[in-house]
This record gives sequence, structure tokens and C-alpha cells, in this order.
Amino acid sequence: MFTGARNIETDLEEIPALSPRSADELTAVHQRDGVVETTTLPTVAERVRGETFARSVDGRRWITARDAGDPATVELTLHEADGSVSATASVPDPDGTFGSSFNAAFDTSGEHIAVAHGASLRFYRASDLSLEGERELPTPPGYALSKPSYDSSPVSVARGDRGEFVVGSAGILSFWDFRTHGRTAPPVPVGTAKTQEQRPDNPQVTPRPGHPGQVLVTIDGRLLLWDVEARKALQEYPLDGAESAKRTVVSPDGAVAAVTGGFPTRATLIDLDEQRELPELNADTGNAVGFIGDYLFTGDDSDGLQIWDWKERRLAGTVATNPTGTDAPAIEGDMFLPDSTPSGRSPVPLDPEKLFRDLCDLSDRDFTPAEASIVQQLGASSDRPCSG
Repeated sequence: MFTGARNIETDLEEIPALSPRSADELTAVHQRDGVVETTTLPTVAERVRGETFARSVDGRRWITARDAGDPATVELTLHEADGSVSATASVPDPDGTFGSSFNAAFDTSGEHIAVAHGASLRFYRASDLSLEGERELPTPPGYALSKPSYDSSPVSVARGDRGEFVVGSAGILSFWDFRTHGRTAPPVPVGTAKTQEQRPDNPQVTPRPGHPGQVLVTIDGRLLLWDVEARKALQEYPLDGAESAKRTVVSPDGAVAAVTGGFPTRATLIDLDEQRELPELNADTGNAVGFIGDYLFTGDDSDGLQIWDWKERRLAGTVATNPTGTDAPAIEGDMFLPDSTPSGRSPVPLDPEKLFRDLCDLSDRDFTPAEASIVQQLGASSDRPCSG
């Protein structure tokens, strides 16, 4: 039983007392005009909160982090698709940065999770978040991850298709196995420190769709097309925005990459198949969000999303977004998500035919008399639009 709050001036309870009724209902008891009333209230799954999150390959599970009530600890939480919490694990967080800067990846089976933050790489069993192992990420000789860096990017993680994954930290790429928790190859340095007092930046690693042996790496104003098995760059491209190039997205077929960064933000476009630079979008684009066909979505918290015809290098449209900046817009396949956070997902199909079919499923009906009159005046067909 949860007792309601009492108003000390009227000596009345102003908030109902709540009592569990069943797994998905509560009974609310409150007083109104001297009469005690009861109401049955449905409960909903906890909203999945967290500044950072990762989703399993099948989309049925999420991992994020939340406040554990202890300044030096956070709680990893594993959520099912409906938002319910199925497992938790406490993680040390002495500097209070874990919740906003950890990075995680599920393996392709969904049975194992790797979580990277700072100098630590932890391995968890997905069923109950049991800690299976912990490893220290490599650092350049003479440097420690505790050294300061002007880089605000977190340690990055990119999953492969054969049980391995790549971690980018402190100017180094390291290669790991989800099941054995060991390195699959020696680490490779790709970045350099700006000064002796500042550690190298964290390389940002992005998978290349359709090319399981390749990833894209941004570091020190460069984009590297990286062969994971050969442990070398196949191609290197300079980036507009130099040191501040942060966000990389790749088209679903793996043919084109866009990297945004700098101030004002610029988008560098690379044809990965032809291994050549394309003319850039010469505008303040905001961060890259994703590709759909010939369109690149970019945007920021204040100006909403921009839709660019990247082949013609022109603005095709805009989409308003949440001005508070709490959303995380994303592109997944042919779906646009105004908010990709686990509790805010509401996919919008961008395939015109699919969108029309979905609208018909929701609102197919006969014309109202007023609508039928307008249709007749226009000389248009009186058949229902969805009748076919």
C-alpha cells in the first residue's frame, strides 16, 4: 500500500492511496466531498530511459543505464520490447560519466553483450546481465585513459557478423570476441595525441552494411575505409571540419557514406564503391541521421531535420522535431523514426505505397455527404480511394 500525501491545513489526503490489485492494475482509494471512492487504474511498463542505449539485432531487447541512487554507481538495465525491465546490473561510475558515454553491442545471437566505457570493456550474459568477464582496453605507450582529451566522443563499438567486434579508444582499434572475451588480433594505432599532456582521441567506428569485413573509422580529420581481417586501411579520405568530424552514416547498400562535423556543420560524401570523394553539401547541415534512397537526412536539436537530395546537392524538405532535444531521430531501412529512444519509437514509413496502405488500414471509409458533394463538384471519381 502506498499512502497518499496529506494537506496539513485541511488534514485531508489529496493524493490517492494506491494498492496493487493484479500484475497490471492498481486500486486507487481517495476521498471526495466526504465520500471514499475507489478506482481501478491500469499500469504500464516502465519507460526506457537513458542518454545512451543499444538494441539487439532482432530489435526485441534494449540495454541502457539509469541512476542507481548512488553517486559512484549506475545501473545497467535490460529491457524487453514492451519496455519492461528483465535484468539489472550495478556498474562502478566514480566520475559520473557512464550513463552518457558508454557504448554497447549485442552479438548477432542476442546472447552476449559487450559494454565499453573509459578504460574498461565488460562482457555480460544477456539473459540476466551476469558479468562474464572484464578486460582493460589498450592505450598508447606513455598514455593513460585518465589523461585529459578535448575529444567529447565516447569509446566506440562496432559489431561484426562472425562473433567479433571492433572497439575504438585512445587512438587505437582493438578486435575482440564476444564469447571468449579475448582479443582476436593485436591492436592497431590509428590516431596520435595532440600534445604530451593529452591522450589521443577515440576513433569512431561505423559498420559498412553489406560488407561484414569492413568498417569506417573517423579519427584526426580523416575517414578510413578499414579491412578488419587485414587490419589495414583500404582507403583514406580527408574530412571537411577536420578534427571535429564526428557523425558517420552509411547508405543501406554500403555504397555511400556521409560524415558531418565542423562549425558550421558540413557533410562530406564518399562513394565507397568507387572509392572517391563526391561534391560536398555546401550548407550548414547539422548532424547526419541516415540515408533513404537518394536522400540524406541531417539535423540538429533546434532546427529540426533537413532532407537533402545528395545527388543533386539540394534541400528537398524539412521535418520539425522536438525542440527540447530529447528525441533521437534515426533512419532504419525505409522507416523514419522521429525518436528512436526505446520508449519513443513510432516508425513512419517513407515508402509512398506502404504509407498509403497504412493510412487505408487506419481510415478507410465512405465519403461523408459533404466530401461527396466536393468530389462531385470537382468532377473527380466517387470511388473510395482505398477500394482498389
